[in-house]
Amino acid sequence: MSVCPEPLGPHAHEKVEAVHAHWASLPTGGTDLPLWSAFDPASIPRLLANVFLIAVEGEPPRFRFRLLGETIRAAGGPGRPGLRVDEIPRTGTAAYLNDQLADIVRWRKPVWYKGPPTLRHHRDVALLEGVMLPMAADDGRVTRILCLTVYHWLDGRVT
Repeated sequence: MSVCPEPLGPHAHEKVEAVHAHWASLPTGGTDLPLWSAFDPASIPRLLANVFLIAVEGEPPRFRFRLLGETIRAAGGPGRPGLRVDEIPRTGTAAYLNDQLADIVRWRKPVWYKGPPTLRHHRDVALLEGVMLPMAADDGRVTRILCLTVYHWLDGRVT
């Protein structure tokens, strides 16, 4: 059994579509979400530079950065492995990310986005496009959020 894909925005970037399709193809083990245990990063090698993983911990949930791909790190965002989202210096945008992650856990649905960065990034990042995909443990709890972001730079590059 696989998850019925949620709609992406019109003209979603091919990397966003690819990670979403991979997520939707993973077994659910009888839950309504793909199983975290079924995810193998080696199965998406060309996407890994744009991937970051968020661990969902406790109740109410807190969110910890676990892995950040090369492209994510190069874009200069505040995330780093081991840092909790609520440990990012309090700004409106950090609170926004925490709220968005909490909504993903509560709604158990992916979120696609395209727009200006909501967290501090390299000053030449003009636009982000990405998707956040909830993944479940065998008992159905959301324990990870698989994320992919594509960066649109002021000089026209897309990474």
